[in-house]
Amino acid sequence: MSATTRSVPLRALIAATAVAGAAVAVAGGAHADLSHPAVLASLVALAFGAELFAVGIFRDSHVSASGAALMAAGALFGLFGVAMAAAAIAVAGHLRTQRPAVKTVFNAATFAIAGAAYVATFRALEGGGAALSFPHLLLPALVAGVVNMAVNSALVTGAIALDRGESPAGVWERNFLWLVPQYVVLGAVAAGMAMAAAQWGPWALLLFALPAASLAESLRVRAQATAVLSALEAGNLPARPKAA
Repeated sequence: MSATTRSVPLRALIAATAVAGAAVAVAGGAHADLSHPAVLASLVALAFGAELFAVGIFRDSHVSASGAALMAAGALFGLFGVAMAAAAIAVAGHLRTQRPAVKTVFNAATFAIAGAAYVATFRALEGGGAALSFPHLLLPALVAGVVNMAVNSALVTGAIALDRGESPAGVWERNFLWLVPQYVVLGAVAAGMAMAAAQWGPWALLLFALPAASLAESLRVRAQATAVLSALEAGNLPARPKAA
């Protein structure tokens, strides 16, 4: 398939994703929850900061802890929290990489759609609110976190595969398979952030600064190791010289 032919379905995917993301934002705005503005602002700021210092790994992907803040915002503020956090993450990503505007719009929409999937799954499973205990929220948060990752990675994988004419399975395996365990951890962190912020206010989010930084560092180390292993398998690294 030629590049020109591939661009048609790619543009269709980008347009459809942008429309769906805009729908999430409109739905969130229609049910805006401003009951705890300081908590929401803190989560949005955390999402922005985490994405601003994300770690690039392969050409098409990076890792950060911004997803935990987005999911916590979704758990507490629904689609409105998701829309705010998704916009913050996309803007931070644009500032960090100076990517074209169309990619920033696509990423913002992708984060919003995946966040909406998280909210729907989380609320369907937990059946209550922030007053519930952390153990009660943990399993719904873990499942919803994996759903968030599945939707996000599917959209990004589709865009990459269409852009390069590659197999979607190959793209997903290379860029996202190894991140599944990390998203399970992010789901647990998001549940803790939501509970702490709901009970003790925005200052409680500082308790998660160190765990989030530690998670980001572990992601960076694993990303480097994965990149080295991939290069070794492809034969792109020179052999280590033998000792004299």
